[in-house]
Amino acid sequence: MSINRAALIGLSWSALSEVVLTILQIAQIIVLARILAPEEFGLFAITMAVLGVIGIYADLGVNNALVQRQGVTPEQLSSLYWLNIFLGAVLFAGVVLVSQPLAVAFGEERLDEVLIFASVTLVISPFGHQYGILLQKELNFKILSFVETFSAVTSTIVCIVAALAGQGVFSFVWGHLAGDFVTVLILVGRGWRSWRPSLHFRTRDLRGYVGFGLFELGQNTIHALSAELDKVLIGAILGTQALGYYYIALRIATMPLTRMNALFTRVMFPVFANRQTDSKALKYGYLASVRALSSIGYPMFLGTALIAAWLITTIFGDKWENSIIPLQIISVSNVFSVVVIPAQALALAQGQAKLRFIWSMIWAVVRTPTILAGALLGGITGLAVSIFIFSTVMVYPFFRMFIEPTITSRFGQVFKQLMPSLLISSVMCVLLYGAMQFFLEPSMLAVFSIILLGALIYITMHLLFQRRHIDELKRVISGG
Repeated sequence: MSINRAALIGLSWSALSEVVLTILQIAQIIVLARILAPEEFGLFAITMAVLGVIGIYADLGVNNALVQRQGVTPEQLSSLYWLNIFLGAVLFAGVVLVSQPLAVAFGEERLDEVLIFASVTLVISPFGHQYGILLQKELNFKILSFVETFSAVTSTIVCIVAALAGQGVFSFVWGHLAGDFVTVLILVGRGWRSWRPSLHFRTRDLRGYVGFGLFELGQNTIHALSAELDKVLIGAILGTQALGYYYIALRIATMPLTRMNALFTRVMFPVFANRQTDSKALKYGYLASVRALSSIGYPMFLGTALIAAWLITTIFGDKWENSIIPLQIISVSNVFSVVVIPAQALALAQGQAKLRFIWSMIWAVVRTPTILAGALLGGITGLAVSIFIFSTVMVYPFFRMFIEPTITSRFGQVFKQLMPSLLISSVMCVLLYGAMQFFLEPSMLAVFSIILLGALIYITMHLLFQRRHIDELKRVISGG
């Protein structure tokens, strides 16, 4: 099978997987929000922020090099595999050592125990991680999609059952560990039939990979520290209850963005990597990706902002009403993300690890004081406003550093790709706002009616005016 056909099939399987994962995540958040208190969501948010930063060191950033580089030997694979296992064990021990001091720093005694149990994933995940990377390199997204879906189903079931059993914040932990265990079990069981690591480890096998990986590691560390800073600040300054409100708003607002990012980076990274010397193909592929992403994302971003109040009060409950305004602001701030997502795959494909590291430093230096000022001056609403300002201001320097040198297009040309989707999504919102006036009060029926009506309006206008955007992306992937 050609790489183009494999990538196109991969896009289809990955898209289906992302839809299922999104539905499962929404169901899980809704059920748990009805059962658990905001403080428990806040405590879990701190836990995941800590593990999100520490987990970056689980492979020293070398796994992306496996996708980007050709001609990897079995000896190199074995050395990299055992490196992952060793690093996972070391990181778990590190979390055990720092968990109690962190609990004291945040004033949350339960954080100590929650962190230790949640960090078991650092020991489990490395056993299957490289097999997942190799499947991505081979564009075998059918297997990856099955693994992710089955893992998510397991995690959701365990999480909800644990919450109903009164496990509180540990419901998240047990669900997270169950999903990771299933992922590793399937990946290892499938992967060992084609390749299994030998008892071989040589530091010389890591040369080149570690060099690439260290820049990736530096970039990912700075990015993660800055990205998780909002949760850390709210937890430390405003407490876990405020963090719980913010976490719900952030999860809902960024869920479509997270899923699109995972889908496009996974599929387009190897596609761009195999065409990294063809500047014309890269330019066409990038612009087509921006058009397709805006077609998919904009109705969700703007639609979520429009119905945020109804969505929170009717589905999640009145106790979450403090999440409404942050949800609206963060949803709108996602608009320029469609420019950034395909550029990340583009930069990875060209091996621009050093440039990504430099950008991460700039990103962190600007973002840190911006969100700190927002949190101190306006609480979670001020923090959401600061994220909106930061996201809007930083898109242009990002474009100049990463996108313009590769595709030789001006910012105005790229911005024009966004306007059709932005216009159609805005028209959709105006029509929906009018329709909302016919409902006497928000209800479950009203929320789902507006969502269905919005989908009908947007799909109709999309088929009339923008259908070619998705078709263009298919041609990019298929090489047509």
